[in-house]
Amino acid sequence: MGKLISRRIPVSGTPVWIALVGLGLLLPAAGLQGGSVADATRRPAAPARGLEPDASHKAAPNEPAPGVAAPSAAAGSLEEDSPEWKDDSGLKVPYEVQFAGISEGPVLSLVRSVCDSVALVESPPATLSLLKQRAVRDSSVIRKALRSRGYYGGAVTSDVDSSRQPHRVRFEVTPGRQYLLRSIQVRTQGVVGEAFPLPTAATAGLAKGQPALSADIASADDKLLQHLGKYAHPQSAVTDRQVRVIHADHAVDVIFDLEAGPAARFGELRIETLVEVDEAFVRAKVPWKVGEPFDTSQLRVLASRLTATHLFGSVRVVAGEQVDDQGLLPVIALVSERRHRTLEASGTFTTDVGAGGRVSWQNRNHGGTGQQLTMATELTGIGFNVFGNLRKPDFGRRKQHLVLDLKIGEDSPLGFTSRNVGLSAQIERNLGTRHWARVGLGLKVSEVEQFGVTDDFAMISLPLEYWHDNSNNLLDPTGGYKVDLKVTPFLDPRGDSDLSFLKTLARLTAYHSLDEEGSLVLAGRTSVGSLSGASRLDIPADERFFAGGGGSVRGYGFNTLGPNDGLQTRGGRSLLELSLELRYKFNDTFGLVGFFDGGGAFTAELPDLDGDIRYGAGVGFRYYTPIGPVRIDVGFPLDKRTGIDSDYELYFSVGQAF
Repeated sequence: MGKLISRRIPVSGTPVWIALVGLGLLLPAAGLQGGSVADATRRPAAPARGLEPDASHKAAPNEPAPGVAAPSAAAGSLEEDSPEWKDDSGLKVPYEVQFAGISEGPVLSLVRSVCDSVALVESPPATLSLLKQRAVRDSSVIRKALRSRGYYGGAVTSDVDSSRQPHRVRFEVTPGRQYLLRSIQVRTQGVVGEAFPLPTAATAGLAKGQPALSADIASADDKLLQHLGKYAHPQSAVTDRQVRVIHADHAVDVIFDLEAGPAARFGELRIETLVEVDEAFVRAKVPWKVGEPFDTSQLRVLASRLTATHLFGSVRVVAGEQVDDQGLLPVIALVSERRHRTLEASGTFTTDVGAGGRVSWQNRNHGGTGQQLTMATELTGIGFNVFGNLRKPDFGRRKQHLVLDLKIGEDSPLGFTSRNVGLSAQIERNLGTRHWARVGLGLKVSEVEQFGVTDDFAMISLPLEYWHDNSNNLLDPTGGYKVDLKVTPFLDPRGDSDLSFLKTLARLTAYHSLDEEGSLVLAGRTSVGSLSGASRLDIPADERFFAGGGGSVRGYGFNTLGPNDGLQTRGGRSLLELSLELRYKFNDTFGLVGFFDGGGAFTAELPDLDGDIRYGAGVGFRYYTPIGPVRIDVGFPLDKRTGIDSDYELYFSVGQAF
C-alpha cells in the first residue's frame, strides 16, 4: 500500500458550482462503444466487442450505462437538482478528502481531476447521506478514469468518517499494474487488385508493449480511415472494433475491421456561397486535378489555403456522397465570407515626441482576388506621413507575393528634417514554416536638412531581408524567438554624385516563460546595425543610426543617443541596442513589467563596446485587450546628461515594447 496523502481544503459558506468535463478521459465515453469486454480470466468465450466496465466490477446505483459518461454534480445529479440539496437553515456538512494507496504523481493527479469530492469541497452537501452518495459516485468515476489510462485491474473503495469534524472522505485507490497492448490486428475488406500499402497497427499509431490507453485506441479509427482516404478510398468505414482485456497477462488485444469502399478519382469542385470573392481565385488554390486518384488529405490542404487568405469566416471542404459510373467523386467547398474592409485608428503618447495617431483603411479583397490594399496616414510630434501598400498573393507561384509600397512624408526628429517620397516593389516568399525572405527594388527622393545645411538625394536601393518568427503568440509572446536580418545596398545614380553605401541591421528577440502558466516571462532583444562604404556625414542623415526612445533605450529622448554636436546628435554608422524585460501577468487583464535597456550609436562601422553606451531602467503597466496589451512605461536615464536628458520619460502605446 502506498503512503497516505491528506489535504485540508478551506470550506466556504457560499456554494461554488463546478462542472467536471471528462472529454476523452472516461473510457466508455471515448468512442469505444458497442458491446462488452471479454474477461479472459473469468469468461473464456469468444471475445466481445467494445469496452465496458470490467465484468468483476459491480456497478454503483448511479453508475452510467456503457458508452455514457458518468454524471457529475453539474449534469443533473440528485446533489444539484434535489430539493434536499437546498438548506434554508444554511447548515452544511464540511469535509476533507484523503487518498490512500497511491503516491504523488500522474495517477494521483488524474484521480483528483475527476473527483467531485475534491472539486466541490467548497460546496459541501446538506446531509451526511448526500456526502456518502457523492463519495460512492466518485469511486465509480475513479475506476473508469483508471481504466482509461490502462489500469484495468484497479480497485477503489470509499469511506466517510462522520466521527471527525470536519468529516473525512477517504478513498483507498489501488491502481495495480498498467495493462499493455499485446496484439493489434487491422483487417481490411474491399481492396481487390490494388497496389497500395494497407493500413497497419503503425498506421493506427499503436504498437505492442505500449500502455493500453483508451484515447489512443479511440483515435486509431480516424487514423486508419485517413490512410485509406489518402489512397483513393474516401468512403471507407470501421465496421467493427474488438477490444479484449486479458487480466491474467495484464494485456489488451485489439482488432479493427475496415471496409475500404469503392476506389475513386477527383471529380468536379463545387463552390457554394461565394459573394464577392472571385471563383477563379478560389479554384487557383486547388491542389489536385480532375481525374487524379482521390486523396482526402488534399481536402484539408485546400481548406487550409482558403483559411490563410483571411477572406472567409468559415471553410468546409467535403467529399460528395456517391462515386459516379466513371469513378469520379465530386468535392464541395462550403465557405462563408468575412467582411473584407477594415477601418482602424490608434494613438500614442510619449513625453519626448508628444501625442501621435494613425488611421488606416484596408480592403483584403481588392479586385475580388484576395489582394490587400492598405492606405494609412500618421501624424506625430515629429512628422506627418502617408502610406500606401498593395499586396498581391501567389504572384507567379504559390507562397510568393508581390508587395508594392508608397510613402510620402516629412520627418523632423531631433537632429534633422527630411522631406521624402519613397517607392518600392518587392517579391516576398515563404521559405518554409515561419521562414520568409524578401528582395526588391526601391527609390527614395529626399531633401534632408541638418544643422542649416540642405542636401538633395535620389537613392536607388536593393533591399534584401530574411526573417523567422518562432514565437508562440503574435500579440503577446511567452515563448520562442524572432530573427530579422536586413541588408540594403544604396546608390545615388546622378552624374554629380558617386555616393554608395551598404546598410545592415540584425535583430534577435527571445521569450522564455518562468512558470507553466506563462504569467512570468523573461524577454530580451538585441539589435546590431552597420553602415559601410561611405563616410558618416556623406550618408543621408535619415539613413544613419540613432538610439533612444520608447522602441530603443527607454529613459532617453527619441534619437538623442549617438555622436553629438553640442546638444544634438548627427547620427552614427553603427548601432547597438540591448533590452531585457521581466513581465508579470496578474490575470487576464492586468500586468506589470520591469525593464533594463542599454545602447547607443557610434561613428565607426561597427559598435564600440568601450564607447558611449548608456543605460536606462524603469517599470511598466499592461492592460490586456483582444487586440494586444496597452502599454504604459516610465523609463529613467541611469547616465543622465545635463541639459539633454529629462529626469524620466513616459511612453504610452498599444503592444509590447518588443
